[in-house]
Amino acid sequence: MKILVTPTSLCRDRDVPTLDPLRAFADELVFNETGRPMTEQELIDALPGVDAVVAGLDEYTGDVLRSTETLRVISRYGVGVNNVDLTVAAERGVVVTRTPGMATFAAFVTGLLTAAISPIGPLALVPLLCAAVTLDLVLPLRRGVRAGAPRILIAGAAAGVVLFAVALPVFSPEHLVAPVLIATLAARIAGELAVAAGVVGIRRLLVRAGAVR
Repeated sequence: MKILVTPTSLCRDRDVPTLDPLRAFADELVFNETGRPMTEQELIDALPGVDAVVAGLDEYTGDVLRSTETLRVISRYGVGVNNVDLTVAAERGVVVTRTPGMATFAAFVTGLLTAAISPIGPLALVPLLCAAVTLDLVLPLRRGVRAGAPRILIAGAAAGVVLFAVALPVFSPEHLVAPVLIATLAARIAGELAVAAGVVGIRRLLVRAGAVR
């Protein structure tokens, strides 16, 4: 198997242990030599004979995808897949994936920087991490798989549990008893489920209107 690696952060130092699993799996690794995201023509020139791509910020247009008969997987080294023509990828049988956990990791790093300068200190991490974990739960790992109602509701319930845990340190000692804690947790989850149900309802209306698929 031949794999093209295009993220500039992975192409600078090719001896990093991060690439060891790819080396063990692939017969041949080829790298982006430009030091920047590859252009459309550069990708067209590089893709013949390539079976899979670990993709950075390069644009995988319809013309790029139609230029190769061997490509089967594009694995985005990041969160989004908006730089891939998903319609043509589906037509060509190319699976497009993202990196799970990257939204949470990015939020964690951003939260650390925020906490360092914020007057509320580590609590600055909480909303960022809560939103990021919820995002990772909702977004499918494979593009083209819809974020259905069950996934959105699970994400809402998870957000409720996280927010409950965040609030625990401010509970007075007399409130740290099972009945109060159970009722508070249930109320928090119910509230977040209500929000998630609203998201599901709005999404269904948009689908019916033809605004989203």
